Amino acid sequence: MKTKLHVRLAMVLASFFLFACIVNAQQTHLRIPIVNKEDDAEEILDPAFEGHMNLYSSAVDVGWDGQPRLVGMLFRDVQIYNGATVDSAYIQFSAKKIRTSKLDLEIWGVDSLTQDSIRVTPYDLTRRDRTSVKVSWTPDDWLAIYDTLEAQRTPDLSTIINEIVSLDGWVEGNNFTILLTAADSTIA
Repeated sequence: MKTKLHVRLAMVLASFFLFACIVNAQQTHLRIPIVNKEDDAEEILDPAFEGHMNLYSSAVDVGWDGQPRLVGMLFRDVQIYNGATVDSAYIQFSAKKIRTSKLDLEIWGVDSLTQDSIRVTPYDLTRRDRTSVKVSWTPDDWLAIYDTLEAQRTPDLSTIINEIVSLDGWVEGNNFTILLTAADSTIA
């Protein structure tokens, strides 16, 4: 099966590269790529589109492409044990277009142990419980196509990951989902 490597970041096409973290007890680096094309998806937040989900696009869109969107990214087989302390975690994108306009984003995790898939069911992402912690991100300008630099990297997401891996019942090998949207989007 071909690995899906494309996520659109507000009207900017970006390719999803990896998730990396350092687990305090083991000082281990983990790289967890999106491996199934349906593991990153977008939900249109405009009520006129009734929570339409898109799982099969070659790119997903955060922010605006006619309508505000919520993106979900499912990471499978996460090898972090229950209660581990993650020191650093981020998502790295690769620019597919130049972007010089300001964009404010918000990032959450999904507060659940059962995250086997993202579904085409309307409102699948907005119906999920979010972590109490969220991280804001205003990416620097993306100045060159295919850049995979600090400007395309989220801020530290370890507070979100720590909340998820501290859930009662979390075990090594569980999946988790990260949600990302424009800060001015209305999420039900």
